[in-house]
Amino acid sequence: MMKNLFNLLYTFLICLMSTPAFTQGEANNWIFGNMAGIQFTSGAPENLNYPLSLINNPSTVVSDSAGNLLFYSDGFRVYNRNFQVMKNGTDIMGGRDLTTCIAFAKPGSSRFYYLFTVGEAPGGTPPRVYGGRYAIIDLQANGGLGKVTVKNIMMDQGEDAMVQLTATFHKNNHDIWLILECQDYDHYFYKSYLVTNTGIFYKHTYEQIKYFTGYQGGTQVSQLRVSPDGKKMIHAGDMLGSIQAWVYSFNNETGQINYSCGIKNEPFNSWGAEFSPSSEFVYISGPGGEGSPILFYNWIVQYNANYSDSVSFNNSKVVVGHFRRINNYGSYGNMQCAPDGKIYGGRSHYDTLFAINKPDLYGMACEATDCAYSLNGFGELALPQFLTSYAQRFYFTGTCAGEPYQFTSHFFPEPESILWDFGDGGTSPELNPLHVFAQGGD
Repeated sequence: MMKNLFNLLYTFLICLMSTPAFTQGEANNWIFGNMAGIQFTSGAPENLNYPLSLINNPSTVVSDSAGNLLFYSDGFRVYNRNFQVMKNGTDIMGGRDLTTCIAFAKPGSSRFYYLFTVGEAPGGTPPRVYGGRYAIIDLQANGGLGKVTVKNIMMDQGEDAMVQLTATFHKNNHDIWLILECQDYDHYFYKSYLVTNTGIFYKHTYEQIKYFTGYQGGTQVSQLRVSPDGKKMIHAGDMLGSIQAWVYSFNNETGQINYSCGIKNEPFNSWGAEFSPSSEFVYISGPGGEGSPILFYNWIVQYNANYSDSVSFNNSKVVVGHFRRINNYGSYGNMQCAPDGKIYGGRSHYDTLFAINKPDLYGMACEATDCAYSLNGFGELALPQFLTSYAQRFYFTGTCAGEPYQFTSHFFPEPESILWDFGDGGTSPELNPLHVFAQGGD
């Protein structure tokens, strides 16, 4: 049955018909860590068997809608589809934190792409770069291998940007919202920018007072995510004080950010955050120690993201993963939704990823797995950054042949028309169909 469902996923995605913003294969290729790479072309993850460059942290990967690799970057260099440094692709002024770069197509263009970077917190050795900057990549240049035409352009009001950034589609499903974390000694600032076919426009700033004064970054791990429906945002990190994460509302029409609530402290460092495909749940992950003598564990905690008040939100907490670590290797880090509908997570200097197999299901039914996928190389704390809506997904409930399977789509935007091919001769034009498989599969 599982083989049939993977084939269904692939067939279903290529049968979708929708607006130009609807995506299919843009998140199929992941390159990250110490020469690690996977692809989702067949639905399930498979290792990329290519001479991958050393990325470590961070990375962003760009593929076309058919899943073909176009280019990728670690925030310092840009590599073409042949895994070589792109022309003029060096000396990019990104930072060394986990989520300091993201790339995507200029709205309405298949030729020009933006690469956005943020730097690091001031201080340290060697001297750190800072600020929100962008580069433009012409994919038709250099015989189709691409060229960085301009780079390190400081963004309007981006001088204080550092540590992390994220991006998601505008409500119109065409333009894109870019959100930068900015800091001064006493405050965090979240600055939203609208990226259109005519340029990059600063729109709003939300100010958050720091619990600990001073610049945060470097050895402090964090992650900034927007929900797939474009209505919520979370900032998880290990230097936020008496809480482990801040939860915000996000308006994907105006770009405005407003505080909702904080996640109370747990006995671990919140190094990763990700929303479920339906945006109903949000997860935080990270390492911690407990007991005497101390024992090391990794944690995954689920919250109901529909709540906006602190009491209800925190009372919805369910510990869905609590796994023993033998030593300091393999600490849980950032998380990323994948095209197969699962959430995967990075691990420090480790050759496996952890996963949440059914992230839209409540509690232990979400099936958190410690060593979910074995890599050819070694992963690190970060996974590649994509536009939030690039990993278009659905999930299903059902266990046995002869019983109804409920398929529920979570696509943003919702497709204008859809055709499900169940791989057994059955099809459906319904958005969320029921289907009975007569026979089991592999």
